[in-house]
Amino acid sequence: MRLTNVLNAQHLGWHFKMKWRTLKRRAIEDQNAASYLKAMGLPVIDPVQEFMSEPEIPKPPSELLNPLSIGQLDRNENHPFWNSRVCHMFGDNNVLICGEKQAQVLTKTLLVNELPDTIQKLAKNVEISEETEIRVKNSILHAHLFDAHQEKLAVRKNPEKPMWVFPREWGITDYRKNRYIIDKLLQQCEKLTDSSITSQRKILENVSFVVPFESDGNLIQFHKTAEHFLVSKQAIKPIENISNAESELPNLHPLKSNISIEPENIYQEKHIYPVPKGGNFEYPHTAFVHYTPLDVKNITLEPVKAEQIASRNMLKAFTIAAAKAQSLYGAKVEDLPSPITVQCVQVHINQFYFGVYQLNTLNLNADNDKKNYWFKTSPKLLYTNCEYNESRPVLKNYNDDVLRHTLAFYQNQ
Repeated sequence: MRLTNVLNAQHLGWHFKMKWRTLKRRAIEDQNAASYLKAMGLPVIDPVQEFMSEPEIPKPPSELLNPLSIGQLDRNENHPFWNSRVCHMFGDNNVLICGEKQAQVLTKTLLVNELPDTIQKLAKNVEISEETEIRVKNSILHAHLFDAHQEKLAVRKNPEKPMWVFPREWGITDYRKNRYIIDKLLQQCEKLTDSSITSQRKILENVSFVVPFESDGNLIQFHKTAEHFLVSKQAIKPIENISNAESELPNLHPLKSNISIEPENIYQEKHIYPVPKGGNFEYPHTAFVHYTPLDVKNITLEPVKAEQIASRNMLKAFTIAAAKAQSLYGAKVEDLPSPITVQCVQVHINQFYFGVYQLNTLNLNADNDKKNYWFKTSPKLLYTNCEYNESRPVLKNYNDDVLRHTLAFYQNQ
């Protein structure tokens, strides 16, 4: 028989229970506090009547609409948000069926197949050390291979066997990969930039923009979101010397510019820019947006094309610039007194789309010479392959040009 310590006959918790049981019977002595307060002229209120009585809650009038029942209303003329004029709503999960050409006609934008000279010079003069490259490579490996957070991935489909059901896979989602890489690239940009510039920057996350405008006589409203939004104390200087720009807008005949944008009679016309006017960081600088095939789809259920992905980046930049213009000059502004320049970077795992948008006018119906400009480059690959090879993590063909352009966008003023 193994010897053990002698257990106490009474548990410590039992003593506390007995103590509370004894003390709860003790009568509370009257300290005559109420009489002293009344003698001093202070009002005394009975706490039982004050806290135990149920207050009377006024009932709302019957004509008020219950907001929980809005989704159950019939989508007809009796709906409170019904409008006789049709509005074409375009959100984050939509793409234009004609890609960049339709986006140019819709926003009256001329295309320039290169970035402005200031950004090109900044990208060439960037000096990146080996330590910085090692940090970026480690960030890529962590985002794709080492992250322990696992979620259910998208359902796989085989076009040749549409009825075949693949087993659900767990792994790192595209949204999480994009978010982690952008965070780390911005962190390296802050380290490589002087404090005089970083003090003028601020990063916002998951901000929304809503802009209604008219194009070719149609009312259109954009609802866009930027996962990372870089704001600045000063606006980016407008681009003056514009060369190699297209001379005319594309011709979509016989299609209209609002094709594949769903019309809607139930809507609210809103003007939303997330930063209030007159704040310290009110000017838009650079937007980092995500593209995930799971969320962004064609209205025709066909695979999204490369032109449609590029047009999505352009429309994001236009929405941000237009929202800022309506915030500064009013909702009915047409020709802007001063151009608004916005930089936009779209990320799809290892593909980076860099672009700069300059908004000159919101008068998209008139046939005047004043147009907007979109500067862009072909998508840049951050790497070609990142996977396990014989149980070892391998990163192939890392491209430091992505970090150079991201740093050039961050430092541009």
